[in-house]
Amino acid sequence: MVAHVPTLFLVIMALSATLAVAVGIAARTQLREGMGYWALGLLASARHLLAARPAHEIRVLAQAMQAQAAELAALEDAALLARLRAVAPQAMQAGANAALHQALLLVAEAAHRALGMRPYPTQLGGAATLVRGQLAEMQTGEGKTLTAGLAACLVACAGVPVHVVTVNDYLAERDANSMQPLFAFAGLRVGVVVHGREPTDKRPAYACEVA
Repeated sequence: MVAHVPTLFLVIMALSATLAVAVGIAARTQLREGMGYWALGLLASARHLLAARPAHEIRVLAQAMQAQAAELAALEDAALLARLRAVAPQAMQAGANAALHQALLLVAEAAHRALGMRPYPTQLGGAATLVRGQLAEMQTGEGKTLTAGLAACLVACAGVPVHVVTVNDYLAERDANSMQPLFAFAGLRVGVVVHGREPTDKRPAYACEVA
């Protein structure tokens, strides 16, 4: 696992910051011109829309998990992975929410079988955000390692090389080891890149589907 920041995430964050600044400036300007209620209402609406999407998606995923639990549990391992690899490329396409949600449910079932962990809807929502190239902020104890592992597994199954960010060498090795059974279940290799290694020692790790 190595440090990597997707370009799309930087673009999205820049646009979000620009929107917030623009709305804030508009609010102050209109307030001075006697239209403060309109501007403040616009600002409140923007903040509500930014917060509502993740909560709505988590509810949708929770309902889908409950509705498809029996069907997914009945699949043989090979059938589960075949369905995941078939839908994963579609899930990577912009706006393909149905395919993304289906792929996440399949990855969640794989995680349950490989790790003995049943992901929560909040973790699936966080993984969906990461797959879109956006930032997912989670509280302590919400399961960030599994969230990142789900997203990495889905993207790698789509044939896209994956780099996972962590803050130090210890966490890179710990998280790679803890998620390795999930990646192995999906037929993926995981490598760890830490400071101090020679380039020749790093190349095998970079050659893995997840590093």
